[in-house]
Amino acid sequence: MFAADLMTSPAITIGPDEDVVRAARLMESCGVHRIPVVDAGGALVGIVSRADLVRVFLRPDKDIRDEVRDEVLTKEMCVDPRSLSIAVHDGIVSIRGTVERYGMIGLIESLVRRVDGVVEVRAQLTAQFDDRRIRPEEPASGGRFGRRSLRRP
Repeated sequence: MFAADLMTSPAITIGPDEDVVRAARLMESCGVHRIPVVDAGGALVGIVSRADLVRVFLRPDKDIRDEVRDEVLTKEMCVDPRSLSIAVHDGIVSIRGTVERYGMIGLIESLVRRVDGVVEVRAQLTAQFDDRRIRPEEPASGGRFGRRSLRRP
């Protein structure tokens, strides 16, 4: 018996910048337990196993909550996390409260979903200001300072 008799062909591979959710779906749909990770030239750079993926989704709830609070809300969205209620239980993030603009709600939900270990997001967010119908205005002629400010003496 040879290795070729045991392997999946053609090889199912994934790039190093691919999302772990895509790797998990590939494993499931192809019925494999490991996927080689290859660079742009096709060289092997590693292997992702089901055990590796399980570890990602078994992060402690406290770690997930801290990342949502510190990285997503504070750093990425510039939202004071004390203005929201954030709870995590078994990877399910519940976030409640009021944000500044309606347009922030979907973005917050999307960014929280991308945090490793999050299996579901339950958001009950409202907005102080509904920005869905705002259209940018054309700039006034001469801009903010008028044409005179651009002339040199």
